[in-house]
Amino acid sequence: MKKFIILLAVMTISLSASAQLATDSFSEDREREDGWLQQGYRGFLEIGMPCPVQCGRGEGVSIKTTHGYQFSEWFFAGLGIGYTNFVHIEDYWDYDCYPKRDSFNAFGDFKLTIPTESRFYPYLEARFGIAVPAVYDGVFFFEVPVGCRVALNDKLGINAGVSFQLYGWGNPLAVGPFVSFDF
Repeated sequence: MKKFIILLAVMTISLSASAQLATDSFSEDREREDGWLQQGYRGFLEIGMPCPVQCGRGEGVSIKTTHGYQFSEWFFAGLGIGYTNFVHIEDYWDYDCYPKRDSFNAFGDFKLTIPTESRFYPYLEARFGIAVPAVYDGVFFFEVPVGCRVALNDKLGINAGVSFQLYGWGNPLAVGPFVSFDF
């Protein structure tokens, strides 16, 4: 519980970072509606529910925040931190699939967004980093979220999708839905 409170404090402090909006658009010859991704700072706050596929039952909760730069309407790169807690992770033979259930993640985040003429944007993301303490003896953290963004206005959006997480090679894959808010 103490780790969780510390994580929430760190995330709250990181959300207080000042943001700026670039005034020039990516392409001068095409008019943009509200909701188009603008070049400049972007931040994300995400909540997910990963579930290990190889385990018989169990669920998890993950909270992540990512901050970075939108280089074009196609590409975002940033850094993030997160907390994942797998609870009730036991398989049918009653031994733990994930011996260490809590982990803090630090990762690099790269997002490829497919711009459309509407406020709906499908995207593919890749996150590479480390998990501390190591989950299932895997320090390496890899995640591939696939989802869509619905723009609320020119700065804010809501994202939803499915995330595939891997902690080290040859370890159980965790899959689950997520929802995030970007600003």
